[in-house]
Amino acid sequence: MQIELKQGHAANITQREKPEGTIECHVAGGRILLNSDLADKVKDGDDVVVAGKLHENLLHAIAIKNISQGTTAQVDPTNNVLALGFCGFIGIISAVQSFNANAAGNSMGSIFLALVAAAGFAGIFIFVQRILDINKASSKVKYANEQ
Repeated sequence: MQIELKQGHAANITQREKPEGTIECHVAGGRILLNSDLADKVKDGDDVVVAGKLHENLLHAIAIKNISQGTTAQVDPTNNVLALGFCGFIGIISAVQSFNANAAGNSMGSIFLALVAAAGFAGIFIFVQRILDINKASSKVKYANEQ
């Protein structure tokens, strides 16, 4: 999926059920889901540009530019960076231990550790993709409406 961009006035903003919860609003006739990092950046009637991924006719916002207030915000990538590092650590350690287990003649341990390493490397791919999506969305809203 690619990053979608919507521009218009924010309307029908729902209230959060929890302090760290998400809110939903409408922009340019489409439903937008704002997570807790972006929820306090928009008020009813603000002129906004929102970027995110579209899933089942609901745009999951990654970045927002509030033209009325002159602010730009994005989802905090810190958790994704930490998860990326964890997946890399698990992937590399498991791959090395898989080779060691195979050399020691423990084929079942080697297979298990190879699968854990593959999962760690798949996690690297997933979290790199998420970080790149945050960067793309942030760039799109930052330069929206600029000639």
